[in-house]
Amino acid sequence: MTEILTLTNGELALDLAPAVGGAITGFRIGDVPILRETTPEMLASGDATLTSSFPLVPVSGRIDQGRFTFCGQEHRLVPNFGESPHYLHGFGWRSAWEIGPRSESAATLVLDHDPEGEGAGLWPWRMRAELTYALETTSLVMTLTVENRDARPMPCGLGFHPYFPRRPGAGLRFRAASLWIADEREIPVRRDAPTGDFDFSVLREVESVTLDNAFAGFGGEAQIVYPDRRLALAITADAVFGHCVVFVPPGKDFFCVEPVSHMPDAINRMAEVKDHGLRILAPNERLVASARISVERLP
Repeated sequence: MTEILTLTNGELALDLAPAVGGAITGFRIGDVPILRETTPEMLASGDATLTSSFPLVPVSGRIDQGRFTFCGQEHRLVPNFGESPHYLHGFGWRSAWEIGPRSESAATLVLDHDPEGEGAGLWPWRMRAELTYALETTSLVMTLTVENRDARPMPCGLGFHPYFPRRPGAGLRFRAASLWIADEREIPVRRDAPTGDFDFSVLREVESVTLDNAFAGFGGEAQIVYPDRRLALAITADAVFGHCVVFVPPGKDFFCVEPVSHMPDAINRMAEVKDHGLRILAPNERLVASARISVERLP
């Protein structure tokens, strides 16, 4: 049976499954779910994409065909998402994390990666990731740290993939400078202005659109309102998270608002896109970034 680690602080409670991609399996205020609930069947599958939220590390989004060239060396990663030919969201979401320091309201999970042996094809660099979940009085703070423990420079990106309940009247608001439009292969091919169905600069109902797009120039703030539950959520993310992926699939009971550091397939776009967002870590260098989900009860 999968071990569940539960954190509490006042009205807030958070359930974690370290062995299932370091995922969140429940986040509640009182008995009201803030994120999509993970059923026992979902948890038993061992699939982090069926949970409430999971970390994106050491990259987010798709890498086209799992292939790229970095510092003159070609690399090929093993596709990791069903029948898709691409490499998706790094390997943290498909790994078992170790439990590090913890308290009643916070816990740090640790993931060490060796590119040799079982780690071959997952990521070419030796690295360590730390994931801290901390409950404050009215907020969940999620912090990702990546340390390059290789002798070579390493590309690096971060993100969080929360699933929010899709309820009647649920509204979303955020600002962005532009967005990427993908082709039939789900790889971005052009950049557009966030107008029409892509404009969330004012609060609008999630049910009004179908989306799966990465927004650039993300201001680091998003608001989600649930009128029927009298709840307002505020997402605030560090400047590292200059992009945001919004996923509103047709016919599903969830939607996603994902703070991420870079555009999809950024590792293949660094020469052509100046604001791709991917970071290059020198040996022993660390990248640290946090995102917060604040919860407010409405009158």
